[in-house]
Amino acid sequence: MDDWLQRVLEVLSSSSTHLEDNFDKVQSILWAIWTGRNKAVFQAESPNPVQTIRKIQGLYMDTATRREGNRDNRTGVSLDEGNRGRTREVTKWKPPEPEFTKCNVDASWDKQTHLGSSGIILRDSEGKFLTGVACKQRSPSPLTSEALALRDGMILAGNLGITMMVFESDCLTLIDACKKKKFVGEICNIVLDILSLGRNFDHCEFSWTPREGNKIAHLVASKAAGNSLPVGWCTTLPRYLALAIQADTPRRS
Repeated sequence: MDDWLQRVLEVLSSSSTHLEDNFDKVQSILWAIWTGRNKAVFQAESPNPVQTIRKIQGLYMDTATRREGNRDNRTGVSLDEGNRGRTREVTKWKPPEPEFTKCNVDASWDKQTHLGSSGIILRDSEGKFLTGVACKQRSPSPLTSEALALRDGMILAGNLGITMMVFESDCLTLIDACKKKKFVGEICNIVLDILSLGRNFDHCEFSWTPREGNKIAHLVASKAAGNSLPVGWCTTLPRYLALAIQADTPRRS
């Protein structure tokens, strides 16, 4: 085992791809196999290769998203002796270019019920809230829930006749799959749908943002999961949501 792992690490170190990304993959694989082994030994659960693969994908997605978020958020100066007291800039929602509409999507997933709850928010280039959707649907994983939310957002924008769109999510694996046309196993068919829907727009762009830049969609998804969104919320915004959008909208310079 030690020789095998040492060989893997040597190969990864000499790879032309990003070293941190490679180690993230190995870490996710080993942890998923280890936890699966423990469940088999101590809880008498039969090994399930499909669940193990989904576990690996979920772990890697979470690790990659956190790492990318850390890179994007390195806008402040570290608190060393010469910079103590300076605060790091907070990532906020970024408005699209004029004439464009941005659709932010997010999803939560309940491991017990396998229900995904999505939040979809459309805003214009000035940050004005246009409309939104929150829904629940069965899903086998968090990644699938994120992909379904993005597809639903595209369907919503298409039904409204909007032609210049930016679709944004904090799920790096999903956005990477859409931008690079990479077909990740469990969301392969959904990504195909997404790419097909994208051809219906005059301009369709996929954008990744850290969680801090996706607060409103995340808030709506969380409220949907807790069944706490009032009826007609997207027509008459609840006060907490209106205030959140106001705080999330960058001020004009």
